[in-house]
Amino acid sequence: MVAGCAPKIAKLLLILFNIAVWAVGCVLLSIGSWITYYATLFQDLFISDDLTVVSSLVIAAGVLLFIFSFMGCCGAWKEGTFLLKLYFVLLVVFLCIQATAGIIAFTFVSEIYDSMLEGMTTTINMTYGYYDSATYAVDTIQKEFNCCGALGPSDYRGCQGLQNNQSVPGSCCKTEGNGCQFGENASPGKPDPTKVDLINYNGCVEESLDYVEHYFYVLGGICIGVLVIEVTALVMICIFIRGIKKGKEVA
Repeated sequence: MVAGCAPKIAKLLLILFNIAVWAVGCVLLSIGSWITYYATLFQDLFISDDLTVVSSLVIAAGVLLFIFSFMGCCGAWKEGTFLLKLYFVLLVVFLCIQATAGIIAFTFVSEIYDSMLEGMTTTINMTYGYYDSATYAVDTIQKEFNCCGALGPSDYRGCQGLQNNQSVPGSCCKTEGNGCQFGENASPGKPDPTKVDLINYNGCVEESLDYVEHYFYVLGGICIGVLVIEVTALVMICIFIRGIKKGKEVA
């Protein structure tokens, strides 16, 4: 039995901390799955697979936290020093991995603009109108953020997938079905002057960037919170193990 008031408090806190870590692990699994799902849908809008890499790291972190929290609770409840020491070592290793993953994630945030600009521009010029996935990705983001093209409607000057003498896709219209993409004087990337007030002129990269960055910073905030819990758990483990040893000496 653990001896001393501080070790007993450390045991209780360690169990509570690991329950919290378990909950965070579940949250990270959910976020990672969500990012993976949307990365698949909108992969045509990015030139690289960094988003998939980040989502994989988040899922891996969630799984490891789930396993570690279970191990920590068992070790604390049964007062097993071997399991607690193993948990301590694995948690230190995970902290190093977590720091690396955080650096990769925040590095990607700084590269989102260039990746999306190049990816969306290439998709508009090469695959929009020809591949369903590319068309769906571009149309969806234009409708969702009330934007048109990567930087503006002029990005469609080189688009080969426009149909029926369209200047831009219908998803660029402020109101669905208002016919902004048509006109006697319309050409790819150059809307009819009489229809300019019916088209969204803001580029999608700028309009969606704040949204994407917001979720990455939320994820970063969660990771920092987990980091604080993990460091505190390491301290609690040390205090708890010392209490177990003293309890054995007293017995």
